[in-house]
Amino acid sequence: MNRVGRDRGWSPMSHDQFEYLRNKGPLIVGDVQQAIDKIMGQYELFHNTRFVAQLVTGFTPHKNILKAIELFGTQVAPVIRKELGTNKVV
Repeated sequence: MNRVGRDRGWSPMSHDQFEYLRNKGPLIVGDVQQAIDKIMGQYELFHNTRFVAQLVTGFTPHKNILKAIELFGTQVAPVIRKELGTNKVV
């Protein structure tokens, strides 16, 4: 976050701030189950009908970004759709 933020003029983020955003805030960081849990938690709060994600590429290798997209499409989104009983969300 700090590398991207420096380019955008943001003040540095502390580790505690990052952990808060990862655990209780909007950042979705982790494995497939953590992503599912975060999205479902957001749905419980907001009853949103859309999910929009932005993968900040910074210094992440392109192959890792492609893997994240693949995991979202093949493992995260199907579970969310099943949990919500719809094909329209996610």
